[in-house]
Formats: sequence, C-alpha cells, structure tokens
Amino acid sequence: MKSLILLAFASLSYFNLAQFEYSFEKAVCDKPFLSLENNNDSINRIIHDFFTSFDIDVNNIDQIELYIRAMEWIGVSYGYGQNTKNGIDCSNFTKILVNGVLKSNITGTSNDIFKQCLTIEKNILKEGDLVFFKINKPYISHVGVYLQNNKFIHATINNGVIISDLNEAYYKKYYFASGRLKN
Repeated sequence: MKSLILLAFASLSYFNLAQFEYSFEKAVCDKPFLSLENNNDSINRIIHDFFTSFDIDVNNIDQIELYIRAMEWIGVSYGYGQNTKNGIDCSNFTKILVNGVLKSNITGTSNDIFKQCLTIEKNILKEGDLVFFKINKPYISHVGVYLQNNKFIHATINNGVIISDLNEAYYKKYYFASGRLKN
C-alpha cells in the first residue's frame, strides 16, 4: 500500500497542483472529496485514496486548503533551518502551512510558536491547530499541524514531511501540549 501511495505521488509530480482551482464537495457519497476545475478524476482519486489511507475522513474536512497545501509537501526532505521544497524543518513547515492557509503570521522556532498559541486540550483539537513535543530536550523542540482523527503533518529529521498519529508510542512519549493560534 505504501509503495502504491508513493507511486501515486510520483505521478502527481507531473502536475502543478497549485495551478488548479479546487472546490470542496462535502459528504458526496463515493465521489472524490476534491473536484478539480479540469475534472481530472484520476488525480481526484489519488488524492482521495491518499488521505483515506491515513484514516482522514475526507467527507468531513473543514479546511480543504490545508490538505491541498499539505499534500504538496509530503515527502520533502528535512533540512534544519531550511524552508524550501529542497529541505524544510518542522517550524518552517508549520509556518508555511499555517500562515498560508489560515492567513496567520506566526514566527520563530517551535518554542516561539507555542508562545503564540492558547493551550488547548488534546480532545478538542481541530484542523489547523498545532501539536507540540519536547523530544529529548527541556523545551519544545518539535511542532506539527493537526489534521483530524489524531493525525498530524510535520517535518521529521529521518523521513521529511509525513503524516503521523498522536497515538503512536513515540509521539505519546514526547507529546507536550496542543495549541490554537491566538487571533
């Protein structure tokens, strides 16, 4: 399944997803959750299948642009202090995603970003909220953007930009807090 998804993304590299205008069709039975202006059903299906494989309920997405932008970054390598598709770190990835989609203006490191949020309980996380981790440090050293169903997207040192589950043992161990941007 994983190799099929990677193959699907390899085929997407021939398309510039940003050039398409997306519209969201909520709760349409067995249709792709995304409709492209040029009506390319195979791209719709790839996107639909990709997020569904991560237990994302594509019929209950509130922030469609968050998912579209997130998908453009999947697989980008990690690069400390970098903020391009050639390499990106977790705080820069979070800033690009959140500032671009939610029209915010967060700045700084993971620890700085935490200070720009209101702390919230994990059980009320919604799309676009942030999750923070203290990984082998006495301070916040990692941040990700919450999607849904305990899934979040983030830039990792070993795997680049990926979607992970807050219930994975590693993330449960290092989880520190959840935050919602102050407005």
